[in-house]
Amino acid sequence: MTYLLLAFWVMRDLWAGPSGRTLSGNRGDHTLFLFLLAHGERVVYHGAALLHSEQLNAPAGVNMMANTSVLALSVPLAPVTHRYGPGVTAALLLTLGLAGSALAWYWLLRRRMELGRPAAWIGGLWGGFAPGWLSHASGHINLVCGFVLPFVLDQVLRLRLPGRVWRGGVALGLLIILQVFISEETLLLMAIALVVFLIAYAVMDPRTVCACAGRFGAGGAVAALVAGASLSYPLHYQFYGPGHYRGQPFVLDRFATSLGSLVTLPRESLFGSDAVASRFSASATEDTVFWGPGAALMFLVAIVVLWRSVAARAAAVTALVLLIVSFGSHFRIDSRPGGRASPLAWTMRVPLLDLVTTPRYALVSTAIVGILLAWASDKAFRRRRWRANAHAPTGTDRVPASGLAKSVHVAGLMAARVLSPRVLFAAGLIAALAPLLPRPAPTQAEPPAPAFFTQAMWRPYLRGSDRSMVIVPLPNRDGGREAMRLAALSNSAFPMPGGYFMGPADPPRDMTGAWTSPPRYTSALLNTAVATGRAPTTLTLTDRAKILDDLRYWNAGLLVLLPDTPHWATLFRLLTQLLGPPVGVGGVTLWADLPR
Repeated sequence: MTYLLLAFWVMRDLWAGPSGRTLSGNRGDHTLFLFLLAHGERVVYHGAALLHSEQLNAPAGVNMMANTSVLALSVPLAPVTHRYGPGVTAALLLTLGLAGSALAWYWLLRRRMELGRPAAWIGGLWGGFAPGWLSHASGHINLVCGFVLPFVLDQVLRLRLPGRVWRGGVALGLLIILQVFISEETLLLMAIALVVFLIAYAVMDPRTVCACAGRFGAGGAVAALVAGASLSYPLHYQFYGPGHYRGQPFVLDRFATSLGSLVTLPRESLFGSDAVASRFSASATEDTVFWGPGAALMFLVAIVVLWRSVAARAAAVTALVLLIVSFGSHFRIDSRPGGRASPLAWTMRVPLLDLVTTPRYALVSTAIVGILLAWASDKAFRRRRWRANAHAPTGTDRVPASGLAKSVHVAGLMAARVLSPRVLFAAGLIAALAPLLPRPAPTQAEPPAPAFFTQAMWRPYLRGSDRSMVIVPLPNRDGGREAMRLAALSNSAFPMPGGYFMGPADPPRDMTGAWTSPPRYTSALLNTAVATGRAPTTLTLTDRAKILDDLRYWNAGLLVLLPDTPHWATLFRLLTQLLGPPVGVGGVTLWADLPR
């Protein structure tokens, strides 16, 4: 219940108007996930293709497997989206993602590692609400919903037990399938971490690893067979199907972790500062570390407390390796590029790893910090010699007879009790975690949706056809998100060109990943007019031919100019010159009966 209440606290402002507000820290990705959730509704209620959507980037569409489509979440919650809209579904997933992840880690620590309730609660709190997760709660639903990962970890580690080859392998394979349709990236990060952990453990205790290597290998093979049989086609579609791409549209370590972020308080906390955090991070949505000085120190203390455990040492090595990878090509003090070269920079050139945003490797380190803090807390709280009564006087103690000496003796005993390692560890933990208490995620109100969309006034214009609606400003990487938001809030009921998504930059010539549709003459013309107010005073015959060709390519049946658009008069004049006088319907200006 505490996890759920804290999650509602973090998402408080979004729940005030889930369909009329967006998370101000990442409005673009919030809008993207509205579209992704609306796709799940279309799959269930309209029989749309699961792995491809034609409702964005018309007519080519969007490869849903090549995007963070969260199909394992959007499809089951399609009834919620159908009834209340994707805004409510997004708020629900962000809230349940935070609380559910915390509860899943609590279960792992309590039931499998058999930690005490207080220690498991601390680990769960960190697993759901650590600074890295709260940073991604500004819009990355796929990363916030990490509640399957503790169960994946549990099944992997239990493969070492006798009799778990088939049962454990099948369970692990099914969990892998589920996680792929939530977030492939976090599954890949966990797989990398497990490989590093097993290597480190094998170096420290080769006899134990050799003893259970056969069971691990056999169980892993069963899991690979189960998962591979189900995922072979979706993954083939992702990497070779329509709309696939190669690489990222930015330098991988552009947002790399900085050394200063290890001891800086996160901007999402009550005591954090956006100005200070910005010095150590190139993007507020990629603050994957920001443990603060107290938590960083307690992590080191936890390693000392647990040093005799091979598993704890191997976990610490794994956290360090993944943290170094998150630094990218160089060790940098703050967000400015440069510094000493990293020994693990080569990982950015490895196929498949070149699709991972570099700072997200540190999410694994963050998760390990939580596990070790919980483990060390349990050990500290349970050690007998650290009990409070361990410092009580015994029959063999010589108590001074004089009043002053007796008082000094009693004071010394009380100080020993107060300053016991158990109390000091608890005090350090409180001092480390208290400054990390989160504040509500900031949101901002979006313009009220015109009645043209809320009352579906567009239906008579597109009824019985597969033609698209061109909404100006066109949605793209740098703007026009309102058009995409309005379409998503309509449950993506009509196709539209443009969009903010991941796809090829200019296929087939350039298959590099891009955040928007391939460029066309009309989209460039309209984007320039929106951004600068500049547009041709008179359209030439060549201009008209190019624009009409683009409208035909988009299969446009309706063109809508939204109110309050920057340089609205310029766009109105340009479009009127091309298409003739418009009509006003439901708060928008539109041109219908576009040429085929």
